[in-house]
Amino acid sequence: MNKNKQSQWKKLIAQWERSGQTRSEFCEKRGLSLHQFTYWRTELGKAQQPDGRFVQISGNGSAEPLEIRLSNGTTIKIPSRFDQAALKNVLQVLQ
Repeated sequence: MNKNKQSQWKKLIAQWERSGQTRSEFCEKRGLSLHQFTYWRTELGKAQQPDGRFVQISGNGSAEPLEIRLSNGTTIKIPSRFDQAALKNVLQVLQ
C-alpha cells in the first residue's frame, strides 16, 4: 500500500468523520470518487481493527455519544441516554 496515498486517505477519512456529512455529500463536495473513498475506508479500517473481541470501557460521565465501529466500517452512534433494551436487540442481531 502506497504510504503517501494511505496518509492522504487517512486525513480525508478523519475529515469526513468530523464533518457530520454522509459519505456521498462529503465526496461530492470535494470531487472525490465515492467508490475510492469506500475502498480506502475499508482498507484502512482493516489495518486498524482489533481481533474482533469486545473490550470493556468505562464511562467518563460525558454527554458525548458512544461510537461502536464494526469491522465492516459501519459506525453505530449511541446517545448518552439510550434505551438499553433496544441496544441489546441491536447487538443480538449483529452477533
